[in-house]
Amino acid sequence: MARPRTGGRCASGATAAMIDNRYRHALPIAAVVLGFVLQVFAPPARAQSPLPPGPLGGTSRAGEVKTAQTGGNGAGVYLELGDLRCTAARPAIVGVRTRHGTVLDFIQIGCASLACDGKSCRWDDVSWGASAGNPSGGRAPEEQLCDRDEVVGGYDATVRHLNVGVDFDYAAAFRIRCASAYALTHGSPRPRIDTYAYKANSRSCNGVGASAVSYAVGRWGLGGSPVVQAVLMLCPDRPARASSDVAACRHPPELVRGTRVQLNSARDVYKLISSLYRTGRPIEVARVASLQNTWMVALAGTESGVKQANSVTLDRALDDFHSDYRSRNPAGLVKIGIEEILQQPKLREFFMTTVEPDFRSSQGKTTMFQVRILQALRTHGVPAGARLIIAGHSLGGMDAQNLVRNAQLRNYGYRPINVMTFGSPITVEDDPAIGYSRFASRADPVPYAALRSLVSDRSRWTYVRNPGDDPRLPLIGDTRAWQNLGNLLIGTVQAAHLNYDQSNDLDDYDPRTGRRGVDEPLVLDGGDARCYAAADDYYK
Repeated sequence: MARPRTGGRCASGATAAMIDNRYRHALPIAAVVLGFVLQVFAPPARAQSPLPPGPLGGTSRAGEVKTAQTGGNGAGVYLELGDLRCTAARPAIVGVRTRHGTVLDFIQIGCASLACDGKSCRWDDVSWGASAGNPSGGRAPEEQLCDRDEVVGGYDATVRHLNVGVDFDYAAAFRIRCASAYALTHGSPRPRIDTYAYKANSRSCNGVGASAVSYAVGRWGLGGSPVVQAVLMLCPDRPARASSDVAACRHPPELVRGTRVQLNSARDVYKLISSLYRTGRPIEVARVASLQNTWMVALAGTESGVKQANSVTLDRALDDFHSDYRSRNPAGLVKIGIEEILQQPKLREFFMTTVEPDFRSSQGKTTMFQVRILQALRTHGVPAGARLIIAGHSLGGMDAQNLVRNAQLRNYGYRPINVMTFGSPITVEDDPAIGYSRFASRADPVPYAALRSLVSDRSRWTYVRNPGDDPRLPLIGDTRAWQNLGNLLIGTVQAAHLNYDQSNDLDDYDPRTGRRGVDEPLVLDGGDARCYAAADDYYK
């Protein structure tokens, strides 16, 4: 405020008193203004809304796990917490109805009953069930429904921040993710709805249909109308699907020390992985007894026909095709084209369960093998916050690299610390927070079976000698030289790719980190170790 002037001199005492009176009148006015500002811009009082913001805790039932949460961080308070669930008569969540303005104002789940034929399920009609938020807020309601043979298995959402000195975090755009559904009864009259989609995302139930939507209602802005401020999905924490899918592991005798499994070098790590072949359970999860809060995951590679993610051999597929062809064309008079060959169920199954997983993994994409690994960790009871050492051979090494970059692994709270691969290509960019060790034989072509590997610096591998590294060439003049050479090269590749356990060079590398120099052994709790199947049930 400008100071009053009188003939260029300072104000008299009377004028000063008048000024003081003005300020005395201004004080209550300022207090009113300040109170108005605090009322509008301050978070609501806890006496009115005693629920603090943050993670949606304490809402999941036994046997349920949570996806990542959207919204609900920062300042402010929740007005209401709850879950949106379908009824037992209409158990499947098949869609949502939402209202959006600037943020997510309202959400309601759509429920349906399912008719299942033992493999696939369909729903016919939807009923709109439990809801949360302001049913008249935002724009006109939007219905999002899955296809008739799908259920809700995850969601995508954005977050809107309102920052007025303190940060308010709100769920905004919300889109469901749907995936194919089929039923497994597991001895229960109520079918479990399992969803299968290759695209894993940060808010996915990762293999099972969502059982509920957990929400928190807050106020939009500072004292505004109620909205759905935070949301996540609750998912069944599926146990092993059958008794044969999980069992105690059969470890090489030379590694067993009473109730412990002792790995003295990287060579022993490969021996552990190699013992998973020909068992039908290519995934091992075991607690590390020599390190606090640490588990080891060992992964075998491609092995067709043994209940792996790869489940059908080419020979079996061809035999089934030829048998079917002969039964339909006994005289052999009808020629068959390549299109019909590729449409044969067993051949298509072979490519989908054997060729496709390897190809997708080499590109760094999610496969059912990765989903099974995540499910094995949950079934095993590995706690959130646990550190993971992941080691794999061939396909197992590819998915070890892909798994540590999978957002769902972090959403479960797991912290991978080391990745060790044997005879595997580079599939994704390394995470700088994780240690990597890649072992390869110079005669093993598999480490170069991915585009990223071909353009990568060779220093990213540690080359070790395998039995197939020094092939003997056939003698010149031998009439069967080319055949011998072909057989020798095939044998060389197989020896180089499959016999890392015979490489003495690996004895010089640490079993925990894969770095040169063995400091101390990696000791596993044999009583905690379990081996898990990785079959893609859709193709059984």
